[in-house]
Amino acid sequence: LGKTAAKGMPWALIVKRAVRGDFEQQDILNLPPLALKAVDDLMREVERWSLELQRHCAEDWNQFSAVFVQCLSGAPSKEPSPAFQV
Repeated sequence: LGKTAAKGMPWALIVKRAVRGDFEQQDILNLPPLALKAVDDLMREVERWSLELQRHCAEDWNQFSAVFVQCLSGAPSKEPSPAFQV
């Protein structure tokens, strides 16, 4: 693997884990168990904070989700959004 490809692998692994909910077999063949545990721990911590935000700041969560989906889809905003505040 080239240096650039190797640098992108951790990010790709985290994204796959976040989207799928677990790892595919080919993703984990050469990874040490400690690395897999670290990714799982990170996902649990992110989920915990996500749930906290949803419970305690529902409007902020909704605005964040709308911006996030817009960024992922690449679609331009149809109307100006109100200022996001935390």
